[in-house]
Order: sequence, then structure tokens, then C-alpha cells
Amino acid sequence: MDEQNIPSLTVEQAQAIYRASGGRKTKEFTAIPIEEVRDSLDFLLFDTLGLEKRFDESASVEGAYNLAGSGKEFVSYVLCVRDSGLFALWSAHGERALRKLGIYPKDLNRGNLGLGYMDLLEAMNVVRGRTGLSDFRAVDEFAYSVTQKSTSD
Repeated sequence: MDEQNIPSLTVEQAQAIYRASGGRKTKEFTAIPIEEVRDSLDFLLFDTLGLEKRFDESASVEGAYNLAGSGKEFVSYVLCVRDSGLFALWSAHGERALRKLGIYPKDLNRGNLGLGYMDLLEAMNVVRGRTGLSDFRAVDEFAYSVTQKSTSD
């Protein structure tokens, strides 16, 4: 999504992004005026504040740019779609994979979500380096696959 495309983002497109991110609070999200969604995405993707602050303001329930029904998964999904070589997805299976691999950041879900995302990025970058995967979408697929029960279990 480019900065010049945000003003033309439709309700249907915003809802499709939300569903693709795994959002489950559809009623809450669909009640948000499209202008608020556009403002939030513009802030997250293009504001000059540092990533940590933008992530926290967008993902935290108390954040000025938080969209009802969304959280860290939605925010990280939007970032990853924007640049999968730079931004990782924050998901439950990703956290499980980090635990399984022994590199789960000890303070990941404590306090500021922006700081947590920076810790997650660092850990997912370790996974990416160890596996040689090309981008964070591939890292997310890897994380999903290593957390699934095998059929021979």
C-alpha cells in the first residue's frame, strides 16, 4: 500500500485486510468509519515517528491510532504486507515457534507493545538468519509448520 493509495482505500478493502490478518472481532472493526482506518494506516506506515512508537500507538488498546477489534496481529500484518523483508508478523504460532526454538524473548508480552514488537523482530530475524528464508512471510510459514502436530504423532 502506497501513501497515495490510502485516501482511496474502500471499506471493502479495509475489511479484506482485516480478515486476511486473522482479525476475529469483525463487528467492532466494521463499525469504524473508513476515515479513521485511513488515518490509522497512514500513521502506522508513513509517520516519521520511530517504529516502536507507531506500533504501540496502533496496536495498544489505549493507543491514539488503535482500531477497535484490532491489535498486534493486525498491525504487524499491515507492516509485513508493506515490506516483508523488513517487518515480521506477530502471531500465536510465531510465539509458539520461538518457544520451541528456545529464543522466545522473556519480556515479549509485558508492557509496551512497541518494545515487544522490536523484541519479536529481533527474534524472528534470528529465525530468518538460521533458516536462510527470504522474507518474514516465509518465516511465518515456517513458524506455522513447526508448531503443527505431525500426522505420525
